[in-house]
Amino acid sequence: MEERLRRTIFNAHVVAGKRHYFFDVKENERGERYLVITESQPSSESTYSRQRVMVYQEHLDAFLSGLRDAIKAMRRLIFRSVALVG
Repeated sequence: MEERLRRTIFNAHVVAGKRHYFFDVKENERGERYLVITESQPSSESTYSRQRVMVYQEHLDAFLSGLRDAIKAMRRLIFRSVALVG
C-alpha cells in the first residue's frame, strides 16, 4: 500500500519590511486540504521567530469572512485617521 505524504499544492511569499509571510496550501495524508499562514521575523542576529495559523478547508469561508471584516475595520480606521490629519 502506497503511503501518502503531506504535499504542498501552492505557495506564495510576501516580504513586508523585516517580516516575511508565507501562504501554503497543503494536503495531508487523508487528502484533506488546508492553508498555512506563517509569519517569520528576525529575533536575533542568527535566529528567526515563526508564528503559524492553520485553516482547514471546512473552516475557510468563516476564516475569510472574519478576515474581510477585520480588513474593512482597519481601512475605516486608517481613512478616519487620514481625514482627521488632513
